[in-house]
Amino acid sequence: MEKEMEGIMRRAGGPQGYMYSLTANVSGQYPVLTWGNKANSTTHLNKDAVWKYGETSSKSDRYSAAELGRIGAGGVTPNPLVYGNQIQIKIAEKVAIYGYFIQNGHLPPGNKIFR
Repeated sequence: MEKEMEGIMRRAGGPQGYMYSLTANVSGQYPVLTWGNKANSTTHLNKDAVWKYGETSSKSDRYSAAELGRIGAGGVTPNPLVYGNQIQIKIAEKVAIYGYFIQNGHLPPGNKIFR
């Protein structure tokens, strides 16, 4: 993680954006994504559990309401967590994903890689 973060910090600041989590709307089964957006399995998430961490610098919402509603048992809710330039939000995302992995022994179900 530290080596990856060093590489990120050598870049220019980039556009403004935010790091977010997508959390389960209801307790139930949610897809576990693998490379290529394929869900080969599901896992149980409790309401408000993190399904995915991500970052965006888009001026519009990253996902449509319809897309968010189709994920898992009852859809997911986007939660902006950290605002900043592209470097700041990429580092925040990396810390969140690695922290989740250390605490749970696996990636969040919606994250395919350590990114």
